[in-house]
Amino acid sequence: MLLMADINTIKNLRNNHDKSINHIRKELGINWRTAKRYADESVVPKPKLKKKSGMMYDEKWGEIVSLWLTEDAKLPRKKRRTRLFLFEELKELGFKGSYRTVCVFIQDWKATHVDSANEDLGFERLEHPPAEAQLDFGT
Repeated sequence: MLLMADINTIKNLRNNHDKSINHIRKELGINWRTAKRYADESVVPKPKLKKKSGMMYDEKWGEIVSLWLTEDAKLPRKKRRTRLFLFEELKELGFKGSYRTVCVFIQDWKATHVDSANEDLGFERLEHPPAEAQLDFGT
């Protein structure tokens, strides 16, 4: 797959400089069909989503850690389990992976599952109609 910079170069050479497909192919060192596709059609490449694999995703371990993280999200921050504690609990259940494997899984899980609605941001949104003032002295 070509980068967006390469696709833009192909379109620029074709539309603005009136270069032929064969000239574009030789200049950029790409296949003729690829140059034709990106030069004449409005094709935007779709990013390929890789399916996660590994013991945390293929076996029961990821589901267990996800359940624990979901439960911990409802607790106050000080009462939540640490990554090391989760790893040690998994070891007691027979987990054969490393601590780093658990850390990477938790990082991926938090990137997709963090709910900002439950998190207190420390301020309230001030809304007021036009031409009126509103003061906030704290809550």
